[in-house]
Amino acid sequence: MRIITYLLSLFGFWIIISETTHWQHLLVGGIVAVVVALLNRAYMIEISMHRYQLKNLVWIVTILGKLIRDMVVANFQVARIVLSREMPINPQVITLGCGPLEIPVSKTFLANAITLTPGTLTLDITENSFIVHCLCEESASNILLDDHVEKFCRLEGIELDE
Repeated sequence: MRIITYLLSLFGFWIIISETTHWQHLLVGGIVAVVVALLNRAYMIEISMHRYQLKNLVWIVTILGKLIRDMVVANFQVARIVLSREMPINPQVITLGCGPLEIPVSKTFLANAITLTPGTLTLDITENSFIVHCLCEESASNILLDDHVEKFCRLEGIELDE
């Protein structure tokens, strides 16, 4: 069932980016979607759906809201740096702990959230930490994962010691 959903998603994406519904384009898109889905079926992630039920919608909305806020703030910080005469850039590579997160999807989402924030880039995900490149010290100090990790732990059903 998952592979059919994946195949239909790929085919729908093909239709959107091809901007045409000629039978030749649909045929090529269908063939490509089938090949990609079959080649990637071994890599499909098994997500336990009981962890992401509707009751967790509040946490998902909270995480997305914080991410959007962090992105807006970071955009202004990077714009200030780029537009200043001194260009106060001090690149750094730092290691951040990701806490007790267990599900790879949560770690990946958290790593991508760091990368989406301007001035930061997740270079690597290890077992319990992220290696992050920061544009300046201000970017490095603004990456506080504790709040995000806490929300993801609640999504995963992990109890944190207060």
